[in-house]
Amino acid sequence: MFFRNPASQPIQGLQVWRQGNPLTQHRIQNFDGDFYDLEDIIAELEQLRDETQEKFDSMPESLQQGDSGQLLEERVSELDDLISTLQAIEDPVFENDEEDADIDEEERLAAFREEVRNAV
Repeated sequence: MFFRNPASQPIQGLQVWRQGNPLTQHRIQNFDGDFYDLEDIIAELEQLRDETQEKFDSMPESLQQGDSGQLLEERVSELDDLISTLQAIEDPVFENDEEDADIDEEERLAAFREEVRNAV
């Protein structure tokens, strides 16, 4: 499903939530933190998801079935997907697999940061 932004260009998928949340989008795409910073971003996304769900729930049923309601449902779904993806990323400090034994902490952190950036 496509939506149109104010500039009338089609947007799809995760781009839907990005329109209303440029700060979090910027923080993910330029992520340079650690696992605790990721937890903060996840908490922000969960709050945004909950607020969006509340907006949908408070709409009259006739509007829920319309374009606005569908847009809000899409945003909630996409936020759920993004939250799940970010929650699946493991803390690099606690990853001590045998095959990764020769990778130092800085390399682990760099790989972790890249995985977060690539989540969107």
